[in-house]
Amino acid sequence: MMTEVYPIDLIVSRRMGYLDGETIKEVTAFAETQNIENLHNAQEHLAKLIEREEFKRKLQAGYEQRAGYYGEHTD
Repeated sequence: MMTEVYPIDLIVSRRMGYLDGETIKEVTAFAETQNIENLHNAQEHLAKLIEREEFKRKLQAGYEQRAGYYGEHTD
């Protein structure tokens, strides 16, 4: 017998943020309801999550580039 896993348990145990959690929640809701709107909502949250992560990486790359320019260590 399989134990039911609730989205909130996964979200909390993995310390996921809002966008991660909403994506998980919407995909899980779709699996239960087959409501395509859940997938559209998940897609919106995932797009925002990707945008945020790309922005963070650009900031980090810019910081590392400036630190190298000034001879600072980036460790």
